[in-house]
Amino acid sequence: MTCTKFPGRFLWLVSLLLLLISHPLVAAPASPIAAGLNAAVGTALDDIQNQLYFVEYNPAGNGALKRIDVPPRCDMPATPACDTTIVTIADGFHHPEDVALDIASMTAYVTTRDDPGTSGALWRVDVTSSVKSMVTFNL
Repeated sequence: MTCTKFPGRFLWLVSLLLLLISHPLVAAPASPIAAGLNAAVGTALDDIQNQLYFVEYNPAGNGALKRIDVPPRCDMPATPACDTTIVTIADGFHHPEDVALDIASMTAYVTTRDDPGTSGALWRVDVTSSVKSMVTFNL
């Protein structure tokens, strides 16, 4: 007796078992914590403070770096609604695309698409003072 069909049947059985096991682990649909954002893109999470930093792409020339509290810091009993915690850190960006955080130095790095005279720039932003400075351009 040969076992030439066994590998195919075995793989089918393993696939079926994985499907059955993973089914209860499917996550619930996401629920928004804030609405009315203006083309929010790139994000970076400060998981120590439970805050999400993000950039809003529009309007051109006035894109912004913002921060919002995330649960459990908001939308829990005795905490404010998350959408009431949005804070503008810095604005005046031309089509910001993404943000990265250096929490140790309280610095955010923002990339933009088309700052005047450039084809894109990298900005350093002090998240405590909102002071921003261009690091490099023509990215």
